[in-house]
Amino acid sequence: MKKETYLGIKGHVICIDSVNGKEIWRRYLKSGYLTTLNVGEETIIAHTKGELFGLRRSTGEILWRNPLTGLGYGNCIIASDDPNTDAVIATQQQAQRRSSAGAS
Repeated sequence: MKKETYLGIKGHVICIDSVNGKEIWRRYLKSGYLTTLNVGEETIIAHTKGELFGLRRSTGEILWRNPLTGLGYGNCIIASDDPNTDAVIATQQQAQRRSSAGAS
């Protein structure tokens, strides 16, 4: 079974194969330092530099964008009632811990 990990970094969303570490796809959204993600069954919601994006989970294709007019460029926390979100966040955190442990 294919398992993916999704990274939000420097205005990009990157899909990584969790088994072999290879990049599956990469989507540049907008120049920004922090890219926040929420992964749903078919869609990824991403925020970077004051703008919200909807991406197709399988390909990274941008489905829509919302400039969040009047809200500025601050950090964004995205919440969802999708039960898969907790599992994805746990997978991302495990990958980050492994990566940090390997770098030291």
